[in-house]
Amino acid sequence: MENQTTHKVNTFSLNPYRWILKTRIIKGFDELNKQNYHYLTNLFDDNVNYEFEGDHSLGGTRISKGGVEKWFERLLRLLPSKFLVNSIVVSGPIWDTTAIIEFTDTVTPKFGQPYINNGIQVIKLHFGKVLKVHTYVNTNKVINALTVLYDNGIIEAKADKIEE
Repeated sequence: MENQTTHKVNTFSLNPYRWILKTRIIKGFDELNKQNYHYLTNLFDDNVNYEFEGDHSLGGTRISKGGVEKWFERLLRLLPSKFLVNSIVVSGPIWDTTAIIEFTDTVTPKFGQPYINNGIQVIKLHFGKVLKVHTYVNTNKVINALTVLYDNGIIEAKADKIEE
């Protein structure tokens, strides 16, 4: 049964593969809302390429599942979030699938004002394994929140990017 508090996506599809992918994506965001990123990273290829836009401590590109796990740990420490999945589009054959997710992220940092950031994620998959993720959000909002955290003594907010 769909939980309307974390997504408003109709997962119906005549294509069973696309239905399964949409369901897994929604479950991944649901788990991330519970601070559990492992559900998502278990869907990733060991050599996943994960890119998050921006020149800040959360920006850059990770090229392994281990690097992505470190990034999620930092994200959840610095910018605790609740995600609402607004739409998912899945296209392509099982060996070359693209999923595009539109989401709303309500961020509640330890210091500073909560804010909402809308984003898009483009995911490339091969037989259900995530090969590449590119996340686009308003990086000015991220940088502003990280600056407030740093100004309040959270040194990690200005740490080097987690890149490999």
